[in-house]
This record gives sequence, C-alpha cells and structure tokens, in this order.
Amino acid sequence: MKIYTSYYANPILKTVSQDTLRAISVGLPKEMTCTKIKELAPDWATVSAYKDGKIDWNEYTRQYTAKLDALGVTKISGLLENGCVYLCFEGKGKNCHRHILADWLSEHASMDVQEL
Repeated sequence: MKIYTSYYANPILKTVSQDTLRAISVGLPKEMTCTKIKELAPDWATVSAYKDGKIDWNEYTRQYTAKLDALGVTKISGLLENGCVYLCFEGKGKNCHRHILADWLSEHASMDVQEL
C-alpha cells in the first residue's frame, strides 16, 4: 500500500485528485471538504497542551504514539486507502503528527509513506 502525507496549504494539492484527500487533524480549514479520519487525529488535549507549552514535542510524540498503539495495525490499516493523501495543518519541516504516523506505519505495518 502506498500512502502520502502533506499539509493543507501545500500548492501541490491543486494537482492531486480531490477524491484522494483525507483530513487527519482535529480541525479542518473552512475551504476543505475532504473526508475526515477523526480516529487518526491527535487528541485535542494533547494538541492544546503542546500549543500552550505544557508538554514538549517528545511528550506529544509519546501521547500520539500511544494512541496509535491503542488503535493497532489492523484498525489503522482499515482506515487507510491506497493512494490517498493524509493531511494536517503543519507545513513541511515542522513538528507534526503526520510524520509520527508515517514513522509508525513504516515500523509497525511496513507501509511506504511519502511526504508530498
């Protein structure tokens, strides 16, 4: 299975079929109408604590990874679709849960995940 990750403001998304876009963030930009996979979004408490400086990136990663571990490979694999692009807000090169998800999928499900 080949899946992709990216961020909502990435200009390359204009060249991608809109039917392949999937949101995995807590919120969604007003202009986006793509399918939302809420199970893969981080918990709002984790996002809020990180944004407020109450936890660091390592703790954010630990909490989100624990969520993925609790869901498990079978459940997460069932939420993913071949060729789809899983999106959130953070731009390329920034700390973001989609990178944690990509690493988790590579390690636990032997999936090839590419950042657009």
